[in-house]
Amino acid sequence: MAIETSCDDTSIGIVNYENGSFINPLLITRSQIEQHQLYGWVVPEIAYRLHEEQILSIIKEIWYNQIIDCDSITVTKEPWLPWSLVVGNTVASMLSYFFNKPLYRVNHIDGHIFSLLLDRNIADCPFPRLILTASGGHNEMYYINLLNNASLSQSNMIRKNLQIKKIGYSLDDAAGESFDKVARMLWWTYPWWPWISMMAKEYIAWKSVLEIAWKDLFKRILLDGKWSNISQERVDQQRHNFSFSGMKSQVYQLLTKRPLELLCQDDIAYICHEFQECISDILVTKVFAAACSFQVKTLWLVWGVSANDRLYEKLKDIVEQSSFDFHVMRPMKKVYSTDNAAMIGLVWLMQMIS
Repeated sequence: MAIETSCDDTSIGIVNYENGSFINPLLITRSQIEQHQLYGWVVPEIAYRLHEEQILSIIKEIWYNQIIDCDSITVTKEPWLPWSLVVGNTVASMLSYFFNKPLYRVNHIDGHIFSLLLDRNIADCPFPRLILTASGGHNEMYYINLLNNASLSQSNMIRKNLQIKKIGYSLDDAAGESFDKVARMLWWTYPWWPWISMMAKEYIAWKSVLEIAWKDLFKRILLDGKWSNISQERVDQQRHNFSFSGMKSQVYQLLTKRPLELLCQDDIAYICHEFQECISDILVTKVFAAACSFQVKTLWLVWGVSANDRLYEKLKDIVEQSSFDFHVMRPMKKVYSTDNAAMIGLVWLMQMIS
């Protein structure tokens, strides 16, 4: 049984390991989006109080027998909102004491890194792997492989048998953060980045009847000064890093030249479409280059922006058109791209199986 209360989602789930797969038979999540919309951001004090209210109602929905049959209780320990984490850890400690179950604490980011394994057979995810974590606060790339002394017979989901190396990260704004800031510039409310994607899709639907005067609206910022320079050779660290603050600035500069009050809905949809295309191009180019350099077998997209269909489609397209043989994967369900308890339980199971 796992508990997740790190930010604005209260979530409890149960995860099993059966026949080489991590199965999630129960996942209940309460979102706080509606309450935070009034303020345009996640308010820590409100999040903390809502976790207090919602977590007990979720526990009431879970059958007593389901809890007592669990081998252990797992909870998010860090990072994110301290008082929200206190709620989850307090309830987890109480349940551990009452049901006489061992209690384990898991890093939230580790949960997202391995969330793609939920409802999948681990044999379908061979090593080495490249993982892109893309969210409102994080943009990182991880290279994961077996340690030299780890045997393949173990299936090696055990965390201690894995080499996990961060090979790239965001130097400023993350991709999701840039989506959020641009949506706020365009006078939309929280949550922002799903609205950008929705408007981008509307533009595609209208495109045949629109005459757009703007061309090449936004520049792609790759940090290496080039649009694409992909090779199998190992490249320097800077090429694997991200920078999206300049993307936000380009939108700001555009709106200073042509105020939002003068833009029609078609113009706004076009801005959203071009912005999403630009962010996707940067992510795809960076990730594909790294995957080729490290010669991985699977490429994972996880966390919030992994649910963006356009990003997933563009990455699959570039892989299919290339001569490199690796598979692009993202979580089986979009709920696994959000903060959820199932991924927290999965990380602890990875420590236990052999």
